[in-house]
Amino acid sequence: GKTLVFFKLAAFERIKFARLELLIKSTTLIQACWRRKVRRDMYKAIRLFTRHMQALIRTKQARLDLQGRKTEKAATKIQALGKRFNTRTKYLKTLQKVIRIQAWRRGIVGRRAAKERKLYVCAMKIQRTFRRRQEQTVYATLLHAIRVAQERWRMHYAKQ
Repeated sequence: GKTLVFFKLAAFERIKFARLELLIKSTTLIQACWRRKVRRDMYKAIRLFTRHMQALIRTKQARLDLQGRKTEKAATKIQALGKRFNTRTKYLKTLQKVIRIQAWRRGIVGRRAAKERKLYVCAMKIQRTFRRRQEQTVYATLLHAIRVAQERWRMHYAKQ
């Protein structure tokens, strides 16, 4: 016929096996291409997933590093505050001791000065008393001399 081709059995068998072999090769090629596409898609998905996971892990690690730095900074501040408190307390104790020593020394100097001032005041009293007595003696002598002179003068005027 015009649409059908008739072969003898030997030729038909050869064509049939060639066709089957071609079908197997084509099927294998199609399967290989399909498996390659599936594996490539899976590789792309895995690569995308891996990148995403790495980003998430890096983000978490960055957060942990930041938290660690914040914790370390806070610990440093607390330590500095503690050291400052201890140093200030030590300074204030030393300052109180210095003030106590200064007060003790000033007390000694003040008592010594008071003793010297007392001696000076006592010397002034003695000198004042001595001078007053000298002046009283001079005054008494002058007063007596004036009275004697007045008596003599009165006597002289009385005789006239």
